[in-house]
Amino acid sequence: MQRTILLVFITLWATAGLAADRAIVLHGQQAKVIGSTLRYEPQPHKQTLGCWTNAADAAEWTFTAARSGEYAVEVLQGCGRGQGGSTMQVTVDADRSGSQSLDFVVEETGHFQAFKPRAVGRVTLAAGAHSLHIKPKEIAKKACCDIRQVRLVPVLAA
Repeated sequence: MQRTILLVFITLWATAGLAADRAIVLHGQQAKVIGSTLRYEPQPHKQTLGCWTNAADAAEWTFTAARSGEYAVEVLQGCGRGQGGSTMQVTVDADRSGSQSLDFVVEETGHFQAFKPRAVGRVTLAAGAHSLHIKPKEIAKKACCDIRQVRLVPVLAA
């Protein structure tokens, strides 16, 4: 029994991608890609969700929150010169009542692989299984952005 619990804990730790700051890290390669043009680009200098040119395309992750509480949502995004201004929507638990959505406007970073962390907002999570979904609400130019990872960072009580 103890061996099973330890194995489950190790699996959840690796799957959720817990960082030293107890953040839940969702890497692009772990995303379920939905749509026709969006894809994971595995090249070492990319390692990103890219080719986001179709507003119907989306990325989705499943993860487990070990603790209930408020989490800051941070998206590591890149955007080519002249391509900024798209509006993206991050939704937690889209398939449940009480889903939470946050919008952010994509900032131009000079190149699609010049990644910049973006504070998107905060969500409240119960301990347990969740999903996170990102999709464009509006693509301003030809492509909206590349996303390398999403971090959910626990907000510590003051």
